[in-house]
Amino acid sequence: MLPSLKYLDIRFNELEGDVPDALFELKLDAIFINNNKFRFSLPESIDESPVSVLVIANNDLRGCFPSGLAKMASTLTELIIMNSSLTGCLPPEIGLLKNLTVFDAFWCDSGENMFVADLGKL
Repeated sequence: MLPSLKYLDIRFNELEGDVPDALFELKLDAIFINNNKFRFSLPESIDESPVSVLVIANNDLRGCFPSGLAKMASTLTELIIMNSSLTGCLPPEIGLLKNLTVFDAFWCDSGENMFVADLGKL
């Protein structure tokens, strides 16, 4: 499946459905799936992703961010989840993302969300 692909950009397409866990297992540099109608949770296996830019904003994001996200500290520079109806939590490990230069969680509230996170080291 497209072994040379490094940059996936399918944003602003009104796509619906689930996002397969396998997407986050690909050796991609950047994933842009924002502004669609996806409903998904981030898989535990995301910590194996070499992605530097992850933009999943304006979708229906469910569950908690995996705490293994901290394993992406050496590669992840941009994490944009704004307006994603996040129904779970952000783990304290998000503060360990030492190379993160952009973190946008603006308007991540579906009316039920209460962020539970210590952003201490940001």
